[in-house]
Amino acid sequence: MILYEKNGHSYEITDPPFKIGGEATLHAVTGYPEWVAKCYKPEKCTRERENKVTVMSKLQVTRYFKDSVVFPLIPLYQDDSCHAFAGYLMERVRNITELQEIYFGDDLNQKQKTIIAMNLCVMTNLVHSAGQVIGDYNPKNIALDKATGIGKLIDTDSFHITVKSNKNGSVRTFPCKVGVEALIAPELRKKLSDQHADLETVQGGSFTKETDLYALGFHIFALLMGGATPYRNCVDMAALGDSKNVSSVNIDQFEAAKKGDFLFAKQVFGKKLPEDVPDFNILSPALQELFKRCFIDGAKKPECRPQAAEYYSALSTYYAKLKKCSCGQEHYLWEGYHKPCEWCRIQQFYQNKIGTPV
Repeated sequence: MILYEKNGHSYEITDPPFKIGGEATLHAVTGYPEWVAKCYKPEKCTRERENKVTVMSKLQVTRYFKDSVVFPLIPLYQDDSCHAFAGYLMERVRNITELQEIYFGDDLNQKQKTIIAMNLCVMTNLVHSAGQVIGDYNPKNIALDKATGIGKLIDTDSFHITVKSNKNGSVRTFPCKVGVEALIAPELRKKLSDQHADLETVQGGSFTKETDLYALGFHIFALLMGGATPYRNCVDMAALGDSKNVSSVNIDQFEAAKKGDFLFAKQVFGKKLPEDVPDFNILSPALQELFKRCFIDGAKKPECRPQAAEYYSALSTYYAKLKKCSCGQEHYLWEGYHKPCEWCRIQQFYQNKIGTPV
């Protein structure tokens, strides 16, 4: 299969694709091992998508941005007349591990996960410094090299892109129209609910830098807390007393996010944290304060959420003060935590729950 760019140059795209997604397929490019071609399914080859990809390929960004964010490089067309849009060329990313796999995996220790969290801050800051918004900050769109902790943002054609015309100063937005429900910030979730809309039909804007910072906080928290999400909760039967009115307690995590019911740092009648989540105090006070701002204060005032640079600074200090548990395993805790190892406790909790394998 031959595809073309606007200047007439052609590329041989191998078929069949090496990966098939919901909207597009990925193909190797003969003679260009460092690139891949993302080819949209025919119904996805809209004029709006063509315009967005073209704009993204022309944005002036730094070398550091290009090292961390896989943007479209060259729009591709089905014939040399360049009337039928097909997709685009982009950098090929190897050694990919999805972020969500790292949340729960036990093959990386707390120091390694902290490095990954710091790299998420770098990537987020690069996008925001370029005046853009990630939007769909999906863990599947974060490709990580587990050996180094270095990551790249991929599937960036879903980004929430804003460009300003050099001619008349007008601003044009190519909105992000997809998102993972758990990572949609409370204020955007409320807007969607109030309008009875989805991300394709919502009016008055959708994703912002503040919604990105909500997702960033979510990712960092899950990384450092063994995969626990910020609004994990369950019914506190002891608190309910003799009434045992379980139906009176709403443990829906989305509702908790809207109210800022971050139980790691806030008491809510009838609710408690499950036993399998770590003690919040394994984190440094500086990190604890940032998470409170993100998940309690930010629920009502999104502008209160910490910036990526604030997380990076606190993570750097936290990393330097991680100490290894005496258990002999790769368990690290903040040096100011003087209780028994939480990772050992949780490990024992699961062993007791499922029984010791024979």
